[in-house]
Amino acid sequence: MMALAPALMGVCAAWRLTGRTNGVAWWALACWALCYCVEFTGGRWLKSHLRRRFAWPVVGYGVALAAVGVPFVWLHPKVLVWAPAFLMFAVADGMASWLRQERSLWADAVAVMAACLMPMVTFGYGVDPYVTPLVTLYGFAIVVSYAAVEFGSVLFVKTMIREHGRWAYVVASWLWHGAALAWWVRSGNMWLMALGIALLLRTIVLPLAFRVRRPKPIVAGATESVASLLAFVCILMSLA
Repeated sequence: MMALAPALMGVCAAWRLTGRTNGVAWWALACWALCYCVEFTGGRWLKSHLRRRFAWPVVGYGVALAAVGVPFVWLHPKVLVWAPAFLMFAVADGMASWLRQERSLWADAVAVMAACLMPMVTFGYGVDPYVTPLVTLYGFAIVVSYAAVEFGSVLFVKTMIREHGRWAYVVASWLWHGAALAWWVRSGNMWLMALGIALLLRTIVLPLAFRVRRPKPIVAGATESVASLLAFVCILMSLA
């Protein structure tokens, strides 16, 4: 959800703005989904320090990505302007897996940045051939909004599972969500304000409710599923 939702938002925002569906944007989304599959399986392979049995899924998804992605790059070479940024994210992610720190805060931040940059690509192709300033304005708004939501989600989930009981993470989560809400209040957008209030309330109430006993992972998972759906709706509706 966290990997694909921002990219999907770019496609849907372009459709909402232009009133039409651009197949190239959906093609870019499919490429990104396969990139995620390669990244996930590749991470397991690197974490195992290149054990053979973890290599085959990487090969399989790599072939699928090449089949879908190479024609895309051939027909739309301008997408390579994003290659340096995503290559940097891939290297950092691979390093985290090799060091077996893929669940660290810095590795999560890298994953969030990669996912949240994708709307610039999918939205750009979704509105093509519309003017570049429009792409930049709307795309950047989606990137920033999703970055606020998804890194906040990282902090919140850590307070519920891996870092349960560590109040430094709880306070950091409160401060992050409070700052996001303040920014959205200042923007004057009612959809984002509603989203900010809902996310801040879950960030305060649930860690306090489970301050003694660590909740089952399904509790955090179900909460974030609802939060992700709410974020998708609110961010999409905020793009007037």
